[in-house]
Amino acid sequence: MLKVKLKDVLNEKQHVSEAAAIQLETKTDQINQLMNEKQELAFENNGLRIKLDNVVEKCYITKEATNPREQNASDLEKTPELINKIHQQESENESLKDKIEIILNKNQCAQDADVAARQIETAKINNLTHENQQLTSENARLRSKLEETLNEHQSIVDKLIFENQQLCSQNKSLSEELEEAITERQYAYETASYQHQTDTDEINYLTCENQQLSSENKRLQCDLEVALNEIQHAKEAATSQETKDLDKVENLNKKYETLFSENKSLRNKLEAVINEKQCLYESADSQQQKDKEKLDHLMKEMQQLVSDKKRLKNKLISVLKERRSTEAVEPQPQRNIKKLENLTKKIVHLVSENTKLQDQLENIQHRREQHFEVNANKPQKEVNEPDPLTVENQHLVIENKRLKKVEKELDTELNERQHSEEAVHTEKQNTDVL
Repeated sequence: MLKVKLKDVLNEKQHVSEAAAIQLETKTDQINQLMNEKQELAFENNGLRIKLDNVVEKCYITKEATNPREQNASDLEKTPELINKIHQQESENESLKDKIEIILNKNQCAQDADVAARQIETAKINNLTHENQQLTSENARLRSKLEETLNEHQSIVDKLIFENQQLCSQNKSLSEELEEAITERQYAYETASYQHQTDTDEINYLTCENQQLSSENKRLQCDLEVALNEIQHAKEAATSQETKDLDKVENLNKKYETLFSENKSLRNKLEAVINEKQCLYESADSQQQKDKEKLDHLMKEMQQLVSDKKRLKNKLISVLKERRSTEAVEPQPQRNIKKLENLTKKIVHLVSENTKLQDQLENIQHRREQHFEVNANKPQKEVNEPDPLTVENQHLVIENKRLKKVEKELDTELNERQHSEEAVHTEKQNTDVL
């Protein structure tokens, strides 16, 4: 920036010098022109002075020659002519004097203008000289400042070079550390790739099992819907065996509670197995985190099932008590009894499935212990094998979802039954009023 400023000052100084030179040249031309005019006027004045001297000399000669005592008759005759000539010469002399005065006045004006112009030029030259001195001092100051800036810049450059050398050495050491980290990362990536491949195979297997279970779930759902439809048709005539229905429902609830407790114990065992798996497979943190989230979700679902079950049970008991107090007992059709038997069979089937799952969990725990004992003597690469518990974990998740769905269906059934009973009660009240 100092260089640019110095360059601008030098350019401005050059422009000022050029302008002063041009102005000085024009003034010099004007002075030369005035000097030439002065010389011409002086030359003309000299000529006029010579003429005036000649005329004065002639007049003096004529005066000396016109003495009255020495004049002749011829001279007397020539006297008027000489007088006329003298008068003419005097008039010419007067005109010449006027011209000389005019020329002298012009010459004086020209000299005054020349002196004023010279004074103005001198003042301008002094101003330009002063400005030139100031610019010279400013130039010297800027040069010194520029040298200081260049010295500072050189010191900064030297410092940056030294820091760059240090950074190069640090970069070299960091590159070596990075190569070591890359090798370690490559090894970890290979192990993770192997684990990912095994997890992919396991997921494919679980997907097939899940599809089979979903088809089975759909079939059971269809059966349950058929049973619910049949129960809905049987609600219209189901009034006399409500006490027995209540007992059967309570038995079913007890069986469901036992099934829920067994499922909870299976969940606790599964949680213990997952915790052991988390301790064993430290390299598969992401999968363990997912399993933990699934387990927490299952726990929340189980807690929700417990609360929903208690609520439904209390609701069913209150509805049945109200129904007992308000309506008379009527005989139940044979079809309603069959539907309740079908529901009982389905509950027994669920209990048997839960027992099978418990047996499978015990077998898996036994195989898990054997697998842990075998892997304890193997190297780290052979330990990273697919976990057989993930499939059973998926089975338990699907079974839990199915139980939750059954719970929801029972809730809807009880609500519909309560609405139908309320409708029958209102109709009975209306008939009594009529």
